[in-house]
Amino acid sequence: MTRQPFDVVRDTLEYLHNSVSQFNNEKITTEKNYVWSTKKLIALYLYIEPYVKIMRKKGFKKLHYYDLFAGSGLYEIYNKKMPGTPLTPLTRIKDGYVFDEYVLADRDPQYINELKKRAKIMLGQQKSQLRIENFDFDDSIRHFFGTTYRQVTDYFQNGYLIVLDPFGFTVSWSNLLRILQSGAVDIFITFQTSQSERNKSIRHSEEKLTEVFGNEKWRDWNDHAKLYCNQIEHVIAESGRSYKTEQIFVDTDGSTSYHFIFASSADGAITPFRWIKEKIDSIDINNLKSAFAGATRKGANIDQW
Repeated sequence: MTRQPFDVVRDTLEYLHNSVSQFNNEKITTEKNYVWSTKKLIALYLYIEPYVKIMRKKGFKKLHYYDLFAGSGLYEIYNKKMPGTPLTPLTRIKDGYVFDEYVLADRDPQYINELKKRAKIMLGQQKSQLRIENFDFDDSIRHFFGTTYRQVTDYFQNGYLIVLDPFGFTVSWSNLLRILQSGAVDIFITFQTSQSERNKSIRHSEEKLTEVFGNEKWRDWNDHAKLYCNQIEHVIAESGRSYKTEQIFVDTDGSTSYHFIFASSADGAITPFRWIKEKIDSIDINNLKSAFAGATRKGANIDQW
């Protein structure tokens, strides 16, 4: 029987919430996350299963998860704890969907201290490598995508699932390009759509927009998320194939909106993500709030919600 989008979203939220129940009394959480922020968690959680299955079947020897704006590892939404993007992959270990290495970085030392403790607890007895660094994004690029940290080897040696979840315009096009051309990369990127389009008419933001897009095409486009995806699709990966993209639109209670963009050059990667996108895009903000309430209500039988 086909599961309805609301059920998929609600059940995923319940699983994620329960997976961090040991942290319910924690005080330090990553700021600026709200109920709509859970859309990226749902997408990431659901994608990990097909990703690991496909990559292992193709013969990739090691799988790596990178989160370069990791935060504290915890969100607090309506006084309920949820795993952030750095802990979400660790919730999948007990289901058998495991990476060989988890690399997490953030520029906030307080977040990093908390993240180290939380990630180690979530990793448990799993023998995967866990590397957590107090780096800003530029430092992460130099250390993780430079010759001092990783060498380009046989394409099927290493697969990379990367999450970039910045609050603003922190990701320059040159740094993004460096990631996209660094092996077998699947990537999630939070793109601040409304902020980008509003700043188009603000003179002091012009330099930053040019840095984000790597050119001045943003001046002629009204749909900046579409332009961003278009540029990613023109990047040739190390495999010789071009990237394909999909977007999940994230609306909020206010005037802001953003897109959670997925990109991959791998054959077959877009198909499972389109299924995920279909489920998530079917849920508006009011239904998302209802799903979250049902999933996190203590002692509730969510099948009756």
